[in-house]
Amino acid sequence: MLWVQIMLYVAVVVFVVATVLRIKKYATTPIHLRWELYPVSHEAEKKEYGGSYFEEVEWWNKPIKKSLVSELMAMGEEILLLKGVYHHNRSLWYASYPFHLGLYLLVGLIGLLVVGGLAEMIGITVAGSSAPLIGKAIFYATILAGYSGLTLALVGCVGLLAKRLNDPSLKAMTTPADFCNLGYILVLLACSLLVWLFADQTFAMSRGVAQSLLTLKTLEGAPAPVLLQLVLFSLFLLYMPFTRMTHFFAKYFTYHKVRWEDSPNLPGGEMEDSIKEVLNFGVSWGGPHIQTGKPWATVATELPKEEKA
Repeated sequence: MLWVQIMLYVAVVVFVVATVLRIKKYATTPIHLRWELYPVSHEAEKKEYGGSYFEEVEWWNKPIKKSLVSELMAMGEEILLLKGVYHHNRSLWYASYPFHLGLYLLVGLIGLLVVGGLAEMIGITVAGSSAPLIGKAIFYATILAGYSGLTLALVGCVGLLAKRLNDPSLKAMTTPADFCNLGYILVLLACSLLVWLFADQTFAMSRGVAQSLLTLKTLEGAPAPVLLQLVLFSLFLLYMPFTRMTHFFAKYFTYHKVRWEDSPNLPGGEMEDSIKEVLNFGVSWGGPHIQTGKPWATVATELPKEEKA
């Protein structure tokens, strides 16, 4: 069991470090070409009809009002309900939504296992017969999150695989890596569900694993299916930050730095410096309307010269 625990420690550290580095990379990239597609969610008073503060008379002399509540509500609809998928690809939503909802519940399961392990470390029994109400609540919440999360994620994963295999529009843009990712998640979920059904119905053993990791103590006597589950989970944590599955945090930048970014470019402002930096980048491709080998500032201000036959 010791080598499996060491593997888990390494996987968690790699996952955290790689995720932080990738977030830093996204946060420090040059300014993106903004979409400026309205409505923008933080325009609470104008988003219903697609308006913007730019329509105000002398908007540059007025304070810009942004509603954090309105923005958080839009984010909640997208994260918790996959609103965009529901409206634009309903058939995909029927598989994608249970998959993502199941993953959210499984993240909650991990949190409950950690909380349960900490509770038992301070003397609170986590069981159905526990005298402290909090111990009983953690016990049943863990079972509910684990059972529903594993079932929903497994059903959704099968649905997504079937959708990518049979839908021509999705099949054309699906890479082998997408099938590998979904296939691996399917194996991990199936293994975890079997462990729950036949070896750890109350997640007591999983809670013991969490407690052993928190206390740096070796957990003895874990059956082979549990060890296999932990190995598969460790490998998943190791490779996940290096795949497209990082969209769970990358979407923040897609929305806030591309789709919803409507801050004005005022003289002497921070955005002006960012745009100047991008305009100095060289153009490495060419076309009838693009002069290759010149910086964007030149390409954007000069007409391309016509080539003589």
